[in-house]
Amino acid sequence: MFCFLVAQRNKSLTHFTYFICACFVFWLLNVIIQQAQDVTETKRNDRYVAAMASELRLLIETANAPIFGIDENGLVNEWNQKTAEITGYSKVEAMNNPLVSTFIVPKLQESVQEVMANALKGIERSNYELEFMTKNDEVRYLLVNATTRMDQKNNIIGVVGVVSHDVGHNSIGLDYMFLTAFKIL
Repeated sequence: MFCFLVAQRNKSLTHFTYFICACFVFWLLNVIIQQAQDVTETKRNDRYVAAMASELRLLIETANAPIFGIDENGLVNEWNQKTAEITGYSKVEAMNNPLVSTFIVPKLQESVQEVMANALKGIERSNYELEFMTKNDEVRYLLVNATTRMDQKNNIIGVVGVVSHDVGHNSIGLDYMFLTAFKIL
């Protein structure tokens, strides 16, 4: 607007042409600078998000609690170091295998499948008993929280299981009874 008003006051055609060209160049430089600033800010935000994702990935991988996850088909897509430690199965061995039929004792497969199916519908469950079959054919008794996993658009993409209590090798025992009694109170 300012360029146009000043250009009309100037009667010389030569000055008018130079002025319009100068105004266009000035406008174009402003646009380029603004876009460069936007790109710089976007890159800064992208680096921040990538750093946060990396930090969260490390937190999950090295957590003291076993953390495992499945995709919408029930295949393992998350298996942290603690889960590998208590089951004897490495992350590589566990990934892309069906969680329930591969790692859960047969007598609980149906109920665990139901818990996972419900979590895939958004119905989460806390403190349910899970019996993992280890690589050495031992049973690990765990209390697990099944949490629905969602993408950026809030579409359900899987389930994350976080062990709230590792009861041990042999039986549910007093720890489980104490937790159950505490929850009732």
